[in-house]
Amino acid sequence: GFQAYSTGGDFGAVVNRGNMRLENSSVTGNYKSYYSSHAMAGIDNSGSLQGVGVTVSNNIIGVYSADMPSGVLNRSDATLRLWGSEISGNLGGIEGNNGLVNRGRAYLERVDIMNNFGGVFNYGGHLELAESSVSGNTASGYLTSKGITSKGISNFDTGTMILSGVTVSENVVFYLARYEDEGGIYNAGDMIITNSTVANNRRREKLTGCLGAVIENKGNMVLQSSTVATNGICDNSYADSLGVFNRAGATLSMFQNVITGPFVSTDATGQTVTERVLTNEGTILASEYNLFGDSSRLSSVALVGFTPGPTDVVATADGTDPTRLGDIIEIESVPATSGLPSFTQARLADNGGPTQTVALPLNSPAIDAGGTDCLPTDQRGVARPQGDACDIGAYELEPGA
Repeated sequence: GFQAYSTGGDFGAVVNRGNMRLENSSVTGNYKSYYSSHAMAGIDNSGSLQGVGVTVSNNIIGVYSADMPSGVLNRSDATLRLWGSEISGNLGGIEGNNGLVNRGRAYLERVDIMNNFGGVFNYGGHLELAESSVSGNTASGYLTSKGITSKGISNFDTGTMILSGVTVSENVVFYLARYEDEGGIYNAGDMIITNSTVANNRRREKLTGCLGAVIENKGNMVLQSSTVATNGICDNSYADSLGVFNRAGATLSMFQNVITGPFVSTDATGQTVTERVLTNEGTILASEYNLFGDSSRLSSVALVGFTPGPTDVVATADGTDPTRLGDIIEIESVPATSGLPSFTQARLADNGGPTQTVALPLNSPAIDAGGTDCLPTDQRGVARPQGDACDIGAYELEPGA
């Protein structure tokens, strides 16, 4: 193991142009202060790099160092493999992409990407993320030049992303974020999400309002056996949420997902908000054994441009199985703070497995409602099914749990 430190030059503290393996190493506290469009401070890979037990943290680049991350950069034609590692607290720049930027091929397993100024960005590359967490990443859409600043996970251009067993939580876009700036997941390529949890991501503080989506799809997306819950809030003007937003020209396939929330009905000013669970302007290729909404809103509000399939459970006030949010998933109350009213959100907890998940209460309509043709395990690795049929979402309730 070693600790890398650097303050000058256009490249990172660790630069690989050949073959490199890092074990139990730290790349931390590096700083690039001068103006450059190419400067970065952490790991810069254009070869083949493997890392086990690597921490890339608290690296900083100057405000005018555009398009380069202060954390990890995997360049075109490069290959990056990380296991049991952490990318955290990396800051700076004007693009807010300081966690991981991938343009080549990247494979990450059991990696925590947290508290960066921007989380995971895939620019036309191939990225696989498994049993990992992307949480607490923040950024300002006001400074971005791209117009899209999803500060959890973003897949741009012709990129391909595969997420399996990933928790995306508590990522925030704030301060004058643009119309399309999201706190959760943005896809403009091809994306597959399985056995994953997307919860408690949000947008804050836009003077002209806070309209946004937690998952925005402009490409092709498959969402399976995942829990998407209580995302989207704003503390200024109004707080419209589009929930899962399938844009015009995009395709979305959904199997055995819990998609519910958002978690407030008024913003801090007391204004009425529009809280959608799913907004569709494109093509839904398939919808089977999903659970949509909760009894706090009507189907006409929760589901726009979309009609659920015959095997879907609709938990809205006028749906097939009206159900309170707290009877669908485990929830918790969050007290009021400066600029935010009190609200209820999904309770993320250590329920076993490598990532936090949202559990199902004993009377949830998601239990045994997912059919028998499902993934072999849930997000934690618990075998499916535990009952007569599979549970909907990322969590399979075990008897006696």
